[in-house]
Amino acid sequence: MSALKGFITNLGLYNEGDLVGEWIEFPISDEDLEAVKKRIGIDENHEEWFFTDYESDFDVTDFLG
Repeated sequence: MSALKGFITNLGLYNEGDLVGEWIEFPISDEDLEAVKKRIGIDENHEEWFFTDYESDFDVTDFLG
């Protein structure tokens, strides 16, 4: 089975100078993603997040922009 991981980062905290994020593996359930977002501080004050990095054992350039 092929592996794909991404590092999601709290955008608001990143803009404030703090790199706060966590690696997640795909596929990920909605419940697990929500738990990760809570751990990295995604809330009503910091609602946005983005992928800072990814790792894969296959070529993903055709799938990611």
